[in-house]
Amino acid sequence: MSLSSTPASRDARAAQRFPTHFGGQLAVQSDLYPVIIANISRDGAKVRCISGLRLGMRVTLKANGLDMPGTVMWKSASTYGLRFAGPVDPLEIVRRNYAGLEHLRASRIGDRDAAMVVPQPIR
Repeated sequence: MSLSSTPASRDARAAQRFPTHFGGQLAVQSDLYPVIIANISRDGAKVRCISGLRLGMRVTLKANGLDMPGTVMWKSASTYGLRFAGPVDPLEIVRRNYAGLEHLRASRIGDRDAAMVVPQPIR
């Protein structure tokens, strides 16, 4: 990751980030690309996708309970940092995208195994 493509200061991020691993889509103009949302906060998200996004590009991140425009702020290989145009409720988004997986908590499957379960499709 080059210095010019990283956030100015990782410590300057005020919003708490929540690690995730669920699918979504990234709308770039009229195209949709599948993404894995690796973390999410009130102000942005880290996503993994194969699309060649550029710094400053305007995109919209979509998942269950999420349809938020944003800007590509940094990149590293196929991982991108997005800043949302407005705040979101990250816990609600996580809850909606892991809905239907409550049985994992009841059966006490570990986090490693839970990450291998495919989440609900986007509605």
